[in-house]
Amino acid sequence: MPADALRIRGRHNWANALAALALATSAGAPLAPLLHALRDYRGEPHRMQSLGVLDGVEWIDDSKGTNVGATAAALHGLDRGVVLVAGGDGKGQDFAPLAAAARGRVRCALLIGRDAQRLAEALAPVCAVECCASLQDAAARAAELARSGEVVLLSPACASLDMFRDYKQRAEVFAAALHEIAAQRGVDL
Repeated sequence: MPADALRIRGRHNWANALAALALATSAGAPLAPLLHALRDYRGEPHRMQSLGVLDGVEWIDDSKGTNVGATAAALHGLDRGVVLVAGGDGKGQDFAPLAAAARGRVRCALLIGRDAQRLAEALAPVCAVECCASLQDAAARAAELARSGEVVLLSPACASLDMFRDYKQRAEVFAAALHEIAAQRGVDL
């Protein structure tokens, strides 16, 4: 089965699926039902979850991407241009590895939260950056900036607790903002 037949997004998720498949078959599980299950598996909520396509732009919720490594993996797993929505409480992380992952992938980073300025300093050498007052503002700006064929990716690289109850609430606010933008454009997602 080709990787693009899977419903999960990202090379890191494809690698996880292959590892699970190898483990299960080595334990004696039959291959056909495993392949069927992998093909139908949609992944876990808030982990590279597609929220829909608006004006040719796919919106992806990776709100569970709460550290630099997770967001870097998300970026490496995409093969299209990205408008990245990131930020929150970085908890002292070094954001330099995120800049390396963003180079050549992220066209613009829209940054929120406590460590928006630190993220901006790290990402400015590799992409355009803008600090936004809220996630809703970042989503609205992403809708203005993203071009058909690109991805708007919420993958914060930070914890959410400076602005939200948890990563789930952050994801809900992002999805609600997308639906509001779609409604304003007369589109039902």
